[in-house]
Parts: sequence; structure tokens; C-alpha cells
Amino acid sequence: MMIPSILPPPTPWKLFVFAAGVFEMKMGTFVLSVFAGRVIRDLITAILTIEYGPEIVHIAARLATRHRVVLVAGLTVLLTALVYWIWQTVWKRRGKKDLPGLDTVLAKLPK
Repeated sequence: MMIPSILPPPTPWKLFVFAAGVFEMKMGTFVLSVFAGRVIRDLITAILTIEYGPEIVHIAARLATRHRVVLVAGLTVLLTALVYWIWQTVWKRRGKKDLPGLDTVLAKLPK
């Protein structure tokens, strides 16, 4: 939920909220991720506005609208890489710890 919260307004954010409800996302995790995403988005907007003036917000909005396909493709690649990294680091390690080896299973069998 954090990634859709960061994306600019033409993003169908309600669709992600609906999906979070369908997949029974925990309320605390939902609120924290939406809050963090909105804080990051607003912080980036504030920094760009302070650095380049108010017109940079309109320029960025126009660029995001004109190059929507490239933006979505880039975010998809980034999200896929993040999911792959999490899968490699967290889930594979967890799976190795939880599943006993064949030697352990055979040693526990009655003789």
C-alpha cells in the first residue's frame, strides 16, 4: 500500500484499497503503510517546491501524465525487483529453517 500511496493522483488508489480489504490486510499495517507513503509523497513535493519553485509541481505532473507508460513500466520493474529480493532473502531462508532435511526425517523413523 505504500507504493500506490506515493504515486501521483491519476493512479487508481481506491483499487489498491479494495485489494487490501479483499486480501484481509491488517489494519495497523494498512494505516502505517498509507501514512508512510503519503508522508514520502508530500515530502518529495515539498522539497521540489522549495528547491525549484511551485512550477516544478506542474512540470512533474505533466511529465507523469505524458509518459505514463514509461512511469508504470519503471515502477513495475522496481516493484518486481523488490518482491524478488524479499523472496530471496526472507522466504527462502525461512523455508530452509522450517523444512527438515531428508536425513533428519529418515533418522526419526522407527527401525
